[in-house]
Amino acid sequence: ALGADPEEEEEEEAVATSEEEQEEDVSEDDEGEDEEAGPSGRDSDAPDALPSDVDETENEEDEEYQEDETDEEMFDETHTVDDVLRSVNDERADGPAPYEILAQRKREANEKNEAAFRAELRSLGVNEREVEGLEGFGGKDKGKGGKGGARVGGGGKNAGKGRNRYSSNSELLERHNIDKEEMIKKNPAFAAFLGAAKQAGAVGNLARGDGPGRGRPKNPRRTRRRVVLDEAAQKLGEANSLYARGPEEWPRAMELLLEVIRLAPNDPDPYHTMAMIHDETAEGHREKARELVDSHSRIPEGIEVGDERTGEQEEEAGDVLRASLDAAEEEAALQLSLAARYEKKALDYSMIGATLRPRDVDTWYKLAQKSRANKNPRAALFCYGEALKNDPRPYARVDGRGLSNHWAQAEIFLEIREPRRALDHLVDVRDREPGNPRVATLLAQVYAELGDFETAEKTLDDFVAKTPGEVDLTLVNVHAESKMHAHAFAEAVALIDATRDAVVKSERERAKRERVNRAEEARLDARERALEAGEPPERAERLGHDAAAASVQASLDAQRRDPPFPPDLVAKAAMCALYLNELKDAREKLAELQSADPATYHDLWYECGVVCQDVREFEQAELLFTRLIHEVPDAYDASEVWERVGECVKARVRLSSRDAAYAAAASETAALEFWRSVARRHPHDVDATLPLAEALLKKGVQGREILDALPDEKTLLRAMTAAKTATSSSLPDDREASVVGGTPLFKKTMKNAQVSDLERVRFRAARALALRRRVGGDDAFLREAVALIDSMRARG
Repeated sequence: ALGADPEEEEEEEAVATSEEEQEEDVSEDDEGEDEEAGPSGRDSDAPDALPSDVDETENEEDEEYQEDETDEEMFDETHTVDDVLRSVNDERADGPAPYEILAQRKREANEKNEAAFRAELRSLGVNEREVEGLEGFGGKDKGKGGKGGARVGGGGKNAGKGRNRYSSNSELLERHNIDKEEMIKKNPAFAAFLGAAKQAGAVGNLARGDGPGRGRPKNPRRTRRRVVLDEAAQKLGEANSLYARGPEEWPRAMELLLEVIRLAPNDPDPYHTMAMIHDETAEGHREKARELVDSHSRIPEGIEVGDERTGEQEEEAGDVLRASLDAAEEEAALQLSLAARYEKKALDYSMIGATLRPRDVDTWYKLAQKSRANKNPRAALFCYGEALKNDPRPYARVDGRGLSNHWAQAEIFLEIREPRRALDHLVDVRDREPGNPRVATLLAQVYAELGDFETAEKTLDDFVAKTPGEVDLTLVNVHAESKMHAHAFAEAVALIDATRDAVVKSERERAKRERVNRAEEARLDARERALEAGEPPERAERLGHDAAAASVQASLDAQRRDPPFPPDLVAKAAMCALYLNELKDAREKLAELQSADPATYHDLWYECGVVCQDVREFEQAELLFTRLIHEVPDAYDASEVWERVGECVKARVRLSSRDAAYAAAASETAALEFWRSVARRHPHDVDATLPLAEALLKKGVQGREILDALPDEKTLLRAMTAAKTATSSSLPDDREASVVGGTPLFKKTMKNAQVSDLERVRFRAARALALRRRVGGDDAFLREAVALIDSMRARG
């Protein structure tokens, strides 16, 4: 034996030896080891690597040393840390992430332990039906009930099928006179099935609280494990010291931390330190990128401003400036790429550390938020799931985070286009918080997205029926829209009328919350600016309060100008009344809508205009469209709206007289005058001038007036050529459809939309050119066409 007998006096002398002497003994034996002994410098398989006072009975360590029961062992001789570290350093996106490797190991170990637990019960005489009815590690129930194993039944796929009649696995053992402690002693992994405090690690062993970052027991035995952990503790302390000294020492600190990880892979502390170093390194690279971006606005050295220079000098200075900016942009991109790489590694190390200490729920929530910020939804979902699974009181009345957890997971599943999985979490939240309108609204929207419109409408109907006082604008808006989609216009109007008071109350409360938040932001901002300007703290506080009071007053003034009832619901009520042919009510609602600012609610104005045109209320439609053209010109002074107004003008005038001939002539004249007004605003837009020219031709006008209404041949030919060239370069490439991860469908849709617009431009320009040739002959066309062809040939 390498170590002395524990019962002999020699061990007592070793125990009494000071910690410094013990470490000295170990370090002396390390001398002379060759470099292939591993990152720690010791060959763990060599018997002479251990000092003479080391006891090899490492599995018999004192129980008082088992301090931390929250850690799990994920690594052993079979399940090594090497695969996980390779995954951390793998920059490709096709392999599993470290947390996925560990999660898979844990699932496999859980399945193995569960099978062993059932087999043990069978061997002890428990009948097959009772064994099959046992709960496992928890599945869905585990996420709903806190720590795994203690919650029974409900929620699994086989709920109610093969179930036993016991409230827990422990009760089953008592019924059969099976000693629970004896079972756990025989296999510690069974504790997970029996509601015991200790949990099994992924490799089937109870987590030991003897990592290098733990406290020491009194008088530890010098086992092989103890020697390795002492060395790991020493290296971890040295690494932490190097980390504290600053970035210059971080490379060496990371080397030591990797050695610690290989010596004590089940200790979470070195992983967390590695994550902090990588996070701060990433922030350093981002700061460098910000500095480079800021330098873009400054003129590089050597370029003088304000001096008189020749054209050649000006061009040379421009080339120098562009080269400098290009170099800065490339360097900034490189720094951002490095930052992203370090952030990815920081998250990987943090996830490994959290997996080794899974009961730290706060860490899981922090990692979930970090994963979402880093655009890593799968990692965020894993973190939220672990947080919910390990939270002992997820639904506590005061500080429970279970509902917000389910809500966050639902949001993420919707973001990654998995609505069915989002549905499960939303139902959980709805069941526990039935009076929340946000939950009911989103739940109905998910049902609608899945095509289940009946359930979507029933969800909202039930909410309004059970909690009419809790509805808000969003819920009523979505619900009314779903009823309109089903052509239940009368029900939509009844819904809006029935919930009017509750919606007004909800909007007032929302406005109050927003007012308070804005006031607080104004106060803090004004106070901060005053302090930066050197004002005394008392005056800074006073200025902050003045800014908050001004913000509140501005919000109240804006609220007084707002319509008394939300325009969204006013517009929906107006459209429903139009479809129901209740014209008097519809006109009242449209007048109420027109009191709202068209620049803010332009989409509602346009929708109502379209419905008015559909139901032949042309005068109302013309009024809405015309105001949009003049008050929101950037969005609505466009060909589509012009065409609608032109049709409404003709229809309105035609319906104003019973004399069909007079009405037809008057409608053409009215449309002609409308297009004259459009062409005056847009004399070079073929979409504005072509309808005018065609209207003149239809009215019998000949010659110069028609030609004057249209752009000249040169302009039209160039428009056609440009549209043709752009169409050819924008044609979708079918090969892109096979690209994975490049959103080819989106690219193809966008290109098709661009091609459609360009084809329309080319078609309208061709019509206008044909009209010019019909009226004015071919001479001007041929002259401009030949010149254009010659210039294009010259350019190649």
